[in-house]
Amino acid sequence: MPKNIALYIHVPYCLEKCPYCDFHSVATSGAPIPEIDYADVLIRQLKWEVERLEIKGSALASVFFGGGTPSLMKPEFFGKVLSAVSEQFDFDSSIEITVETNPASALLKNFQAWRAFGINRISFGVQSFQEHLLKKLGRRHTPQEAREAIQSAREAGFDNISCDFIFGIEEETLEDLEKDLKEALSFDLPHISAYQLTVESGTPLAVWVKEGTFHLPDEDHLVMMHKKTVELLENGGLKRYEISNYSKIGLESRHNLQYWRYGDCLGIGSGAVSCVNGKRWRTTRKLKNYLSGNWDYEDEETISDKTALKEKWMMGLRLAEGVELDPVLHQKWGSTLSKWEKDGLLQLKEGRVVLTEEGFLMSNWVTQNIFEMIEKVC
Repeated sequence: MPKNIALYIHVPYCLEKCPYCDFHSVATSGAPIPEIDYADVLIRQLKWEVERLEIKGSALASVFFGGGTPSLMKPEFFGKVLSAVSEQFDFDSSIEITVETNPASALLKNFQAWRAFGINRISFGVQSFQEHLLKKLGRRHTPQEAREAIQSAREAGFDNISCDFIFGIEEETLEDLEKDLKEALSFDLPHISAYQLTVESGTPLAVWVKEGTFHLPDEDHLVMMHKKTVELLENGGLKRYEISNYSKIGLESRHNLQYWRYGDCLGIGSGAVSCVNGKRWRTTRKLKNYLSGNWDYEDEETISDKTALKEKWMMGLRLAEGVELDPVLHQKWGSTLSKWEKDGLLQLKEGRVVLTEEGFLMSNWVTQNIFEMIEKVC
């Protein structure tokens, strides 16, 4: 039985799908969401998974409602699902419970109800406080709605608030980025995520880039944006604990740390991915099937030792704490790691490999080379 497990609950419904998003989501265009039916299947799947995996009574590291846009659901949905979760797991009152929230569907009365159900963390998809950048991203909310959403969460009693931002948008300047992050810091947020816009295959954004109707910044400009982000957020009192995540001490995302530390994670809901006891699977993305009670799996695999080692390094190198270096690997990789240390890409600290700021900028290159080194030893 896992010592603790993170629970991810996927809500695939959105008002509309953002052009850069490749997550499993379904645009409702304002049509009613079958909340009761979806909650009922979620609970049935949860009970079935708990019994199948023999994890009843396990301690929960966190609960995370992601999507999609979970904030579209009525408060009763969260109360019903969390009640079922509490019956299956060791449910400590201090557990981190997060709801991803779109500012366009942020309501004070809902936040107040969430608090009563034990939800204690909100993650807002702000992306930018500037209208022209939100339009480039195809976002539905306005800058003012984002500001009011943060204020409403505060009014409802939420202290643990995170906001996501995207940079590297077409025509975005360093001044635009600085304006966004300084405004974010003015809210005294305990957690900020700042991600470079990535082009995922199969998305409208990928088509626009290929056709030349959307232009990404050049590499030098992106490097300056990365460095400006680190400078502003760390000088603003937040500690960088992961490549794209910054927080006040003790308010790091427990749920995401579970992923990055390669811990066990159970996902329920259409399209949710699980990784438990060395096995990985995805619940069906066929929403009609799921709603009928059929949660067949996609992409099932037993994770090999080699794959597990690669993923441990890939995820762990994202963290400021780095990756624990096995003595056997240290012996085999010592000369290469020492060279990278001299080149300023990493530091060897108390038996761990920790990327420097320059190493974070080169993380894809470092990870790829680590993979090649793993191939030689496994």
